Amino acid sequence: MLTQFIHLSWTHLALNLAGLAVLTWGFSHLIKPSLWAGLLGLSLAWVALYITFIEPLSWYCGLSGALHMQFVVCLALAFRQSTNVGLRAWPLWLMLLGLLAKLLLELNPAEATDPSVGGPVAYAAHRGGALGGLLVVIILATPSVFKKFGRRV
Repeated sequence: MLTQFIHLSWTHLALNLAGLAVLTWGFSHLIKPSLWAGLLGLSLAWVALYITFIEPLSWYCGLSGALHMQFVVCLALAFRQSTNVGLRAWPLWLMLLGLLAKLLLELNPAEATDPSVGGPVAYAAHRGGALGGLLVVIILATPSVFKKFGRRV
């Protein structure tokens, strides 16, 4: 899990922190602060376990897998809120389609090394993060969880 805080370059670190800032700015209002912190910790732990046991990587540096997990969960919560308050959900559909397209392109990458970040890209961590987010969404979709946490998860 500690390797998620070690980065390939300053550019790589800046991109990951910018992604975290955008997620926090755009979605943290959907979740209680204590659950937001829990999601951050859970995403880091899940990706560490995923790249250790499911799609083993001999190396990993960065937060991108955890960010993928957080994005999937936040996107699902935003969809739920948009239907609850009658907001237009088309921007959310664009984000979902963009994520799916990105993950599909990463299944057979032309190049696994990105010179702008200083090394290889861990596509397995991206997949693992998205899968972890999907599992959290399934758990959150159970009625007992909604009753426990109320309208604002």
